Amino acid sequence: MGNRTRALVENSQVQQRQAAPGQIAVNAYDRARVMLGGGAFAGSKGNGGSAGGSLVVGVLANTLAAEWLGSEASNFARMDVTAASASRVLAGALGGAVSTGSDSGAGAGSLLTLVLANKIQSRVDAYKPNATSPALLSSLQGGALNLSAQSLSGASPLDGLFATAAEGTLLESGLDLGGGNTVSAIKVSGEVDKDLLNGKNGPGNLFEGQIAGEAVLAVAGSLGASGGKAGVGGSMALVYAGSEYTAQLANSNVDLSGDLTITARHSADVLAAAVSGAGSTEVGVSGSATALIGRGNVLAGVDMGDRTLKANNLRISAERSGGHYSLAGNITGSSGSTAVGGAVGISDMQQRVEAVLEKGRYELGGDLTLDAAQQSRIISAAL
Repeated sequence: MGNRTRALVENSQVQQRQAAPGQIAVNAYDRARVMLGGGAFAGSKGNGGSAGGSLVVGVLANTLAAEWLGSEASNFARMDVTAASASRVLAGALGGAVSTGSDSGAGAGSLLTLVLANKIQSRVDAYKPNATSPALLSSLQGGALNLSAQSLSGASPLDGLFATAAEGTLLESGLDLGGGNTVSAIKVSGEVDKDLLNGKNGPGNLFEGQIAGEAVLAVAGSLGASGGKAGVGGSMALVYAGSEYTAQLANSNVDLSGDLTITARHSADVLAAAVSGAGSTEVGVSGSATALIGRGNVLAGVDMGDRTLKANNLRISAERSGGHYSLAGNITGSSGSTAVGGAVGISDMQQRVEAVLEKGRYELGGDLTLDAAQQSRIISAAL
């Protein structure tokens, strides 16, 4: 999925009455709900074999932008340029195989791969019709200005913009597009250090059920059972989360009597489980693995070049939060000579958060605040 959503004011003039200034709002919203599933089952009762496999691949790479380019605005009380996103991905892959013959074999496998790579941008900048023409600067003169690129936790901030018909189709299954019902029964518990549980001693529930702005729930499972010589099962869940959130002001003349606030905020949670099982009267082999990869940048910044920016308070904030929660497990049994099982859990985060003020001159009537913050949690279990 690679949708594009854009709210754009380009090469325009917006003038409000000086005696009664109002609000200017450029808002772009993206609420993506993706449900993927695949399953296979194979069975035999002779002395042959059976094999079942399932493969699920999903890519969510939406582009969302709220932009004010090469345009003028004057006499406004407040101006908002906002890009807000809330993405939910629920995916499952299941494979099963059963053979009952005394000389039979059974093998089952499942592979689940998800990629989440959205680009969310809020921008005030110049307009350039083509590569050779000069850039037309934006000009803003008024009260307060807010630029925001953010992911919204839960579904409520955007619920008013969408019909509820899709919710009803999932009601009987116990699932929901917002994600609250889907994860309400998830319990990831264990003996852990008290610092991971906000000062409480374990055991405890490591996932508290609050859905982040971007959320992925992935489950891969397999079962291979044979009454004969061999039973084999394997499952793997691979999730890549690398969205980018950017809020920037550049190439503009800015004269404000109120505050200038620039915010880029991203929250993302990834929950993945891979479980496999195998059993046979002679040889049983099973394995499972989870691999969670976190990438992406969060940037909030101002670049005035050789110009002067005037405002009351100037606040620039870049924040990222979220976590990786994974479980890899297997059960292997044999009434004969051999039973082998293995589980691997991998989690890798390499992300960047920046709040930047560069170039130009800044005349402020109040305070200057720059905040860059990142908080991540990784909890993995291989059983």
